[in-house]
Amino acid sequence: MPKTKLVTAFFSFLEGYPYYGQNTTRVERYLHSLASIAKTGEEIVCYLEEKHLEFYKDFWNSYGKEKGRYDINNFTNITFKYTTLEEFKHTPRMKELKTKYPNNDNMIMFHEIDWYKLQLLEQEIDDTHDYFYWIDCGLSHAGLFPPSASENPDQPFLGDYKHYSSNYAMYDFGRIFNPNLFPKINNFVNEKLLGICTEICFWDIRSTEELIIKGKYFQDVKKPLKGFTEQHNIGGIIGGHKTHLNTFLTHFNKLSQICLDNELIPNHEVIMHSIMWHYPEFFEQYKFRTWYHEKTYMTMGALMDDPLWQANSLKIKKEAEEEVQFYGFFSKIGLV
Repeated sequence: MPKTKLVTAFFSFLEGYPYYGQNTTRVERYLHSLASIAKTGEEIVCYLEEKHLEFYKDFWNSYGKEKGRYDINNFTNITFKYTTLEEFKHTPRMKELKTKYPNNDNMIMFHEIDWYKLQLLEQEIDDTHDYFYWIDCGLSHAGLFPPSASENPDQPFLGDYKHYSSNYAMYDFGRIFNPNLFPKINNFVNEKLLGICTEICFWDIRSTEELIIKGKYFQDVKKPLKGFTEQHNIGGIIGGHKTHLNTFLTHFNKLSQICLDNELIPNHEVIMHSIMWHYPEFFEQYKFRTWYHEKTYMTMGALMDDPLWQANSLKIKKEAEEEVQFYGFFSKIGLV
């Protein structure tokens, strides 16, 4: 039986310069989502900051154990390791560039956290597992999964805007995060890497394209790079079979350094896309055109009185019905 290792991390209370992290609401989401992901039963290595450990324990106890949802101590498949962003190899250079270009919107992001994913994943590669994945600690949430993905889809406030971020129901999607998830993903990728990619491009892809052409990183590049700016990988689940993983990470490390040397900090999804664009044979791909699912419109205006919000919900509902959804990946692999 193939063995799988998951790697994740979360960093808290890092709003503003230089990291531009998320607020407390996002922290609550990550803490609950980790419990949901742990229900896959897969081995998980979770990196976190030791200085916040008591806060995390209090939250898990108050909103998990005491409410009868879960006891984080019962998830023996989770191994916690301590780290800080100061241990990320590119933190000094990123801080230098963010200080030099304080008004550059492409740099006012949590790039250290995102790029660190790949370093942590690389650190956890060993000879005893066959598949290795980074999985975002906060991946299991109502923005990505509809109530039908829950084992209790009729529970109050699941999938609407009235709930609190500390309510575990928003993150408990047992029809997705269960022991079948990664065996099905492994079957999908076989001996390749997972290439979930979106055609909704928010990031600056053009600058990376120009740098690759100028530096001739890929020896057979042609100008322009056909289709390069039309999609990019997502960073929520990264990895796959060990066959190509080291090659992928080597290219990520080299391209990352070249970007920093040229005073560029691309989103990590753009760097990953650069590799998949040149080595498509390494990846089993799934492309989507909307993050919305069939019930997203409920959280995005349908339950509000404001006519503008209601109109927005109808637009979202139409898009979810007509476009390929991110959530559709889990149907593609036969999970739902």
